[in-house]
Parts: sequence; structure tokens; C-alpha cells
Amino acid sequence: MQGTGRGALAAPFQARLSRLDVIATLAILLLYLAGLVPALGTGVSADLQAAWEAGVAMISGRPDEVYPPATLPFAMLPPEAWLERLRAAGQQGDVFPFLYPPLWAWAMGQLSLLTGFQTVAQVASALNALFLPATVLLAHRVAAPAMPRSTFLLSGMLVLFLPTVGLTALMQNQPQIIVAFLTVLAIERALSGRERSAGAVLAVAAAIKVYPVLLAVLFLASRRYRAAGSFCVVGGALGAFSVAVAGWPLHVAFLDLLATISRSILVTPLTYTVDAAMAQMFMPQKLTLVLAPLNPGVSGKPIGWYAMTKPPALALLGQAIQLAALAGFAWLLWRRPGPRAEAAIWPLAMMVLSLLGPMSWGYHYIAPLAFTPMVLERLRPGASSLLALLGMLLLSVGLVQGGLLPWPLLPRQIVGLLGILCFAAAFALSRPIGRSTSARAGAL
Repeated sequence: MQGTGRGALAAPFQARLSRLDVIATLAILLLYLAGLVPALGTGVSADLQAAWEAGVAMISGRPDEVYPPATLPFAMLPPEAWLERLRAAGQQGDVFPFLYPPLWAWAMGQLSLLTGFQTVAQVASALNALFLPATVLLAHRVAAPAMPRSTFLLSGMLVLFLPTVGLTALMQNQPQIIVAFLTVLAIERALSGRERSAGAVLAVAAAIKVYPVLLAVLFLASRRYRAAGSFCVVGGALGAFSVAVAGWPLHVAFLDLLATISRSILVTPLTYTVDAAMAQMFMPQKLTLVLAPLNPGVSGKPIGWYAMTKPPALALLGQAIQLAALAGFAWLLWRRPGPRAEAAIWPLAMMVLSLLGPMSWGYHYIAPLAFTPMVLERLRPGASSLLALLGMLLLSVGLVQGGLLPWPLLPRQIVGLLGILCFAAAFALSRPIGRSTSARAGAL
């Protein structure tokens, strides 16, 4: 009877806490959407403009202007015809090439027949602003459901709003935001037992940016065969539709471009890859300076980045290491560690595979970083939390200004990479509390 009374008293208290959590969550979302998002506007939307220019070129019967030439090294420059057209229109600022499957050039071309770029940018900005907190809330469902939703959301948004991660993505209207949302949604669906929808969602993400294909391998390794099958069916259907509307030659050009990117190293302040760091530290003489074509820079100082062709031995070694990492995470998931442990494996896998990839920008880490608040309730919250805080500190743009460090060429890239490594270490240490630990706590 005593236990029943205690439970009866606890139920209203828990309900009150739950209501307060809902109110706090809504307040955080309202502050974010009403206060911070309008201040950002649509930014420069250079990444979105690349898709727009590719769509205009395709719908205008100029398929040779959709992708940049597949020449080594990949220099991140758009087709020359774009530059001539934008220069004649008086545009200044960042101009990037289109690096997505042909399907999205076709889709953007259809949009260009209905509306203008500014309208598309405004809609994309509003959607991206919604997708960021939605990604964090999805991560909460699988990573730390016992943690108050408002606590997880607030701490998660603080991480995602790091300037080199979510803030840059919002300002550029980066499609990576929706890819991150779809990726985390796929993981949430998979861990919730909705395997078919998980595979379908991941296939859409892979149709936008190819690298989520690696996560489909992990679905297979975790013995989620329906998710892997759904991924193949939906992915195959999207691929067939893309070929039907855009034609096979454009897909060949896209595949050639991907091969060129995989054989190149791009060094910018925001490319957080092991390859970029190694090139800076050990092969600086092989790096070629690439000047931003339409960006005049600040105070007359030109803006640019560095590129080089990856030595064949290094390319082969990098591919072998990435495959080994994929096999390692596949083995971890094959062991069926349980949903709590698995929730920490997925973000770590995404981070490591991106670090070993050919070209991963700061916003490529949005999906795994959305899981960061879970380190607060894991077995080693002290060490993991300190690593996460150090990662936030290192990823803050203002830490390393130009000229502050004399070496290497772009010190901010090294510092940012160290920040990502800190987050990866935090996930590696974030093991869930086991049954024996919980039982021991209950006994005490």
C-alpha cells in the first residue's frame, strides 16, 4: 500500500514535469524561429544558386554547362559559362559548382519555369530553418529519450549553430540540411522498428548526396534486411527516373566528376577531412592556390583555397582505410548491441566515414552532431562532456584568425578538424549505462 501511495503521488508530479518540458520545448522553438531565423534572412544562398544555375542550363538545352569539367585536380570552380553570365549581371560573391545527381538539376529547371530564384531561396530558407531543430528532436527519440526534450533541444541547437556547421549551412541554403534530417529520420525509423520507411528515407537522402549509401551497408550489417531492401527498391526507382528525365550522358558526366573529386584534395578553412590536414602538413608544395572567381575579398585581399591531385598510393590507402572503418562499424552493429548502444554507434560511424572521405565540409557533420546531447547521460558523462565542449570551442570560427598562426597554410582547417575529432572521441566514450550498473544503483 505504501508503494502504491508513493506511485500515486509521483504520477501528478511526473505529469507536471512533462507539461513543463513541452512548454519549454515550444518556447525554445518559438525563440529560435521568431528571433534568430529572421535575422539570418536567406543569406547569400551560393550553394542553392549552384543548383539553380544547373537547372537553368539544363532546361535551356545546355547540358554541357550543368557540371564543371572533370579535370584534375578538382578546383571547386563552376563552368566558365556561368561565370561569364553572372559577371555580366554584376554579381559578386561566392559561386560554387553543382555537385549533385542530374535529377536535381532537372527538378530545379522545372522550378525555374514557374518562379524566380529569390522565391525558391526564401522557401528553402524557411524549410531549412525547420529541419535543423527537427533533426535534433529526432535524435532525442533514439539517443536519450529519458532526457527532457527541452534540455536535449537547447543543447543540440547550441552545437548545430556553431558557425562552421549549421550557421554556414543556413546562410548558404545548403541541401546538406535536408540530407542530415533525412539521415537521422532513417536511423530513428530503423531503431523504432520501421525498417521499410527507414530504407526509403535513406534512399532519398542518397539520391541527393551519394555518401548515405555507406549507411545502407550498415543497415545490412545490423540485419535490417527490410530496410536494406527498401533502400534498393526506392533508390533504384529514383535512379531510373533520373536517367529517364535527364538522360544517361549527364549521369556519365556526374560519375566522372565524382571520380575526379575522389582523386583530389581540397583544402579550405571548412573542409574537415584527414586528407586536407595531411596535404597541409606534409605536401604543401603540391598545393595550388585557386582564387574565388567572383569574390573580391576583404580590403583587397583575395579569397581562395588550395587543391591538389591525390597521389595514387595515398588514394588507394585512403579508400582501404575508409572501407576498413566501414567494416569495423558493420561488425559492431552485427553484434546487435541493443538500441541504447547502437544510438552511439551511428553518429560515430557518420563522423569517422566523413573524416576519411574526399571532401567533407563542416555542415556534413550536422547529422552526427545532432546526437551530441546524449553524452550528458552516458556512462562517462564527465569526459564525454568535456570533449564535446572542447570540440565546440575549437569549431568556433573566431578562435583562429588569418595570420594568427604562421603554419600551416590554413590553420583554421586543422583547428576545426581537431574539434570534429573531439566530438568523435566523445561519442566513442559515450557508452550507455548497462544493466549491472542500473541494478547496482537500485540496490544502493
